[in-house]
Amino acid sequence: MRKSWKWTLCLGVVSLLLLGGCGKEKTEPVDLVLVTDGSEVASDAVYQSAWNGLAQYGDESGLKYEASVPAGRTTEDYENTIKEAAQKGASVIVCAGTSMSRAVYDAQRDWKDVRFLLLEAEPVSESGRSRLRGNTESLEIDASEAGYLAGYAAVQAGYTHLGYIGQKNEENGTKYGTGYVLGAEAAAADLGLGENSITLDYTYRKSSSVSPSYLEKIKSWYGEGGQILFSDGVSYQNVLGAAASAAGTDRKRRRGGVRQCRAESTSGLWNCSLQCVKRNETKGF
Repeated sequence: MRKSWKWTLCLGVVSLLLLGGCGKEKTEPVDLVLVTDGSEVASDAVYQSAWNGLAQYGDESGLKYEASVPAGRTTEDYENTIKEAAQKGASVIVCAGTSMSRAVYDAQRDWKDVRFLLLEAEPVSESGRSRLRGNTESLEIDASEAGYLAGYAAVQAGYTHLGYIGQKNEENGTKYGTGYVLGAEAAAADLGLGENSITLDYTYRKSSSVSPSYLEKIKSWYGEGGQILFSDGVSYQNVLGAAASAAGTDRKRRRGGVRQCRAESTSGLWNCSLQCVKRNETKGF
């Protein structure tokens, strides 16, 4: 099984963090803990990927590991869950996402003997100050890279009619969308596909609401041969979910999003280069 350099890097960071905490004298009941933002591990692609990496490292190193899901989704809930993990003897606590930034900012100060790994974010104080203490590491994946991998993987998987919905006036939306197009071009070139063999319907929206008229547009897009639809943010998952339900499901109708693709980019899958896709930016949907 191929391993992504991203998760190799991530696991390497965990290894270094553990080596940095080897001075503890007591036997730890738990060594590694993944603290989520209130989501169940199985329901979120990023946490699934983080958990897989953590479990793999724990198994290979003979370390005990577990996942902890906070009771709620407030900073206080996150801090309490981190505190519980630290009190159980965790040497390394892994968190992910900007929602965990404030909790990790405070925890890295309060639990100096614990090593923290924060994915997709940096520790940020209530006033907006960012700081990485000596017991904390941050690992972020660029939105353009995530988009590139998503577009490349879609074409490599055999899809030839792709769709993308981006968030208007959002920098990450632009980066992800640009990467998505370039990734699709790269895969088409690598596969030796002819000119105009790939169709990409690309659009930006101001709102993530699902109006009946917009849902009809997406249903029509699927009816015209659309195969796989991506978005650049979690806020659009409701759009994609409603579209998939309305269009029906078969092996050629798929939906995806930035969190899935970022998770997959940390787990491994594709090596990339670049060229050749029919862009249909005027049509949209």
